[in-house]
Amino acid sequence: MNYRLIEQRELPDIQGTGYVYEHNKTKARVCFMITDDENKTFSISFRTPPWDDTGLPHILEHSVLCGSRKYPIKDPFIELAKGSLNTFLNAITYSDKTMYPVASVNDTDFHNLMDVYLDAVFYPNIYDTSLTFEQEGWHYELFEADKKPIYKGVVYNEMKGVFSSPEQILYRKIQQEMFENHPYSYESGGDPMAIPSLTYEDFIRFHETYYHPSNSFIYFYGKLDMEKELAYLDQEYLSAFDYRQVDSEIPLVEKYDQVRDLEVGYPIGKGDDKEGKTYLSYNVLLGQSKDIIDGVGLDILEYLLVDAPGAPVKQALIDAGIGQDILCHFDAGIREGVFSIIAKNASSDDKQKFIDIIDEELAKIGDTGFDDKKVQAAINKFEFRAKEADFGQYPKGIIYAIKVLETWLYDEDPFVNFEYDKIFSQVKDACRNGLLQSLIHKYFQKNSHKVLLSLVPDENFNDKKEEKVAEELEAYNASLSEADKDLLIARNKELLAFQEAPETKENLEKLPLLELSNIPKDKKEFIYSEEMIRDSKLLIHEANASDIVYVKAGFDVSHIEEDQLPILSFIARMMIKLSTAKHNYSQLSDEINLLTGGVSVSLSVYEHKSSNKYYVPRFEISGKCFVDKLHAMLGLFQEILLETDFTDTKRMRELMNEMKSRMQMGFYSSAHSTAILRSGAYYSHASAYKEKLRGVEFYNALNLWLEKSDEDLKDLGYMMKKMIADIVNSNGLTVGITLSKDYMNEVMNNMRNFIHLLPFEDVTRNRADVSLLETRKEGFKTTSDVQYVAMAGDFAKHGFTYKGSMKVLNTIINLDYLWNNIRIKGGAYGAFSGLSRNGSMYFASYRDPNLGGTVDNYKNLYKFIEGLDLPERELTKYIIGTISPLDQPLTPSLENDKMMSLYYTEVNHEDILKNRAEILETTNEDLKSHLEMYQKIFLDEYLCVVGGSDKLEAEKELFIKTYDLK
Repeated sequence: MNYRLIEQRELPDIQGTGYVYEHNKTKARVCFMITDDENKTFSISFRTPPWDDTGLPHILEHSVLCGSRKYPIKDPFIELAKGSLNTFLNAITYSDKTMYPVASVNDTDFHNLMDVYLDAVFYPNIYDTSLTFEQEGWHYELFEADKKPIYKGVVYNEMKGVFSSPEQILYRKIQQEMFENHPYSYESGGDPMAIPSLTYEDFIRFHETYYHPSNSFIYFYGKLDMEKELAYLDQEYLSAFDYRQVDSEIPLVEKYDQVRDLEVGYPIGKGDDKEGKTYLSYNVLLGQSKDIIDGVGLDILEYLLVDAPGAPVKQALIDAGIGQDILCHFDAGIREGVFSIIAKNASSDDKQKFIDIIDEELAKIGDTGFDDKKVQAAINKFEFRAKEADFGQYPKGIIYAIKVLETWLYDEDPFVNFEYDKIFSQVKDACRNGLLQSLIHKYFQKNSHKVLLSLVPDENFNDKKEEKVAEELEAYNASLSEADKDLLIARNKELLAFQEAPETKENLEKLPLLELSNIPKDKKEFIYSEEMIRDSKLLIHEANASDIVYVKAGFDVSHIEEDQLPILSFIARMMIKLSTAKHNYSQLSDEINLLTGGVSVSLSVYEHKSSNKYYVPRFEISGKCFVDKLHAMLGLFQEILLETDFTDTKRMRELMNEMKSRMQMGFYSSAHSTAILRSGAYYSHASAYKEKLRGVEFYNALNLWLEKSDEDLKDLGYMMKKMIADIVNSNGLTVGITLSKDYMNEVMNNMRNFIHLLPFEDVTRNRADVSLLETRKEGFKTTSDVQYVAMAGDFAKHGFTYKGSMKVLNTIINLDYLWNNIRIKGGAYGAFSGLSRNGSMYFASYRDPNLGGTVDNYKNLYKFIEGLDLPERELTKYIIGTISPLDQPLTPSLENDKMMSLYYTEVNHEDILKNRAEILETTNEDLKSHLEMYQKIFLDEYLCVVGGSDKLEAEKELFIKTYDLK
């Protein structure tokens, strides 16, 4: 074997064994975590410290996946997405590394993905042409000689979106100031103001420098044949290279001998009030702390200082009236971490007070420590999370790959994060011996490497930025002769032709593809049973949940009147964060962390499979715990549901300010979700209901309540108390339970007791109606540099019925039409569409420089379908890609959610099998049969856009109404 075994270690806490190898010839590092998990993961990563702010690592991450030696098509990444059974497929740029991770349950698919990624990183086509660099990075766009060039590029526009968010501006400026003259001071993603200075030559040089096996970190996870994988790596890739000394080590930053204090700007709208719009931040360097006990201790410290309900630093700042929201940003994924405490929407005059309060609170805690129960509760919270290893839709192997690199990248032990029993035993002992106080003394009180950074509102911020860009472009335009312009136009036409050129059959067939025979026609039925206790229904699903039980109790709220829905949303958002008759809100949080793996309250709206007019709204309390703690968790459920105190108006106002802050952040980071929900509310009663609970309608109601007096909030508290008393009724309650069958009797006995202790009222309630939004074409203006453009439609309204072949066509639309027209040619970071059985359909773009052009692309979609005639291999690819998300493995928590969804939507196993068969049997004729639907779907013009004020104003003819979103 052409490797040297560096280490072998049993990892009992993840039921696996870890291995680290070094390739003899290249010294490539290879790590295995061998387990019984069928969801296998592969990742290859490189240390990629940036040289400047041009975004070299990020643009290269995009570009290497655009064709390679073995797979010379323009975009093998998207071709893989079309026809793979992957459970994860992406690439990620960090401050000092670039990761290329994939995961799949299917063995053949896993090796196909791995081979495409390895060929991409070692043999990309970027050396053959600069067109990929221009498309993914940046270029001057010009098609008419009498016009002026503009900047265009996928990463350029993505980062314009990132740099539109005040929080992202702040986080990036903090890192820049904390790491002067260091790779971390540069923007690895790319600063839009610097990206256009990147040359193709430097782009190539960066790949030549860092993308070499000697600088690689190769990782495998799951049920794998280790010898087979090692032999493949060596024979197919590593043996072709010689060892090279790659200077990629991340240095330690030179420590500051005094605190730095500075102020920078961020954009707000013209005429907006600047008062109370400053971000104050207190930032300390954590140093080279790869000691795992210190690392977990800092996680706990962050939670106890700022994140926990009633956390002392956060509470002291809020009580002093400093900021509407207090955030904590703890970046431990780099060689030297940074700990930041941030007051959002504060007064700039309060900066010294902000600093003094933090120092005073840290001094108090440094002297006296935290309450022992709070510390134990916080430790339990992190220990449960680590041992449960439930990462939602993300495969374990992907998260573990990231955790491995937190140490391995810096030549430390790659497995140290996975010895949970040992770690938490030591953490408990260390905390009893003053660990948290020692961390405060070391990193906060005796640390001069500190930056005090204020982010202040500047209504001219965007103007100054745009003026600089305009000056650059004007100077460039002035430098062009007529011949130069002709050459530039020709180059843009060449790029457009490159983007539009179809792939050759020969090249497409070089990409590995599964056969339809690899896809089972049948799908194992998702089985759950139903049992009645009094007038409550229990849905019970047996799963491999170990000794953890998952419970979700849903109460009917369909009778709540439309004008009361924001109040219902307040209840769901505030419960658990308010005090109860037994515990204040801080103590309640401790009880939850001590006894459970988490308790949450939420509102779910389940849409019926056959109509978007019929939906089932439920007020739900959910939790997970070890089975022996179930009685205690259900006791907390009762306490929260029946004894929450709604009289603390001060606390209510604090929580409402926090809600507003988090929603505002979403208007920049995930405004596509805002636009999609809003556009659906023009025709779908289910979406209109959700709008009242969490969309712009709720945001407007929240702002109105924040303007009211404390006396008004007392009235709100009274209404909330009355409403929850009306809602909590075991008559009509539905409870979803997922558990291991060995614990069935114990769990059922606890559930009977819980239900019998809830109020019971035999009452018939009338369903309340929710009206649709009246305005159908709306624009919401922000200070963003990009747009989020959503259009929706109701195909059932136009007489069309759902078929599985619609899902296949939707996959084609996403990964061909929208990808090529809105992302590749339009320069948006993303575009996607979705449809539901009940007739709802949406289209949306993400970080999009365009507006009207994107709308035109949606409306012209039918022309693409008219010309659709896929070769059998391509159709097979899309069918597999459509099946893939339907066959994703689920965690027990997600299985519990799925059970509730199947029950309320009334989707049965026959529906699932019928849908699957229709997908697998899709023909070109089936795809073409949906043409008329796409010709009619946009006749209603259900349009919602969230984006830059100037862009929306310039194209205001698209809207009936526009609003400022503040």
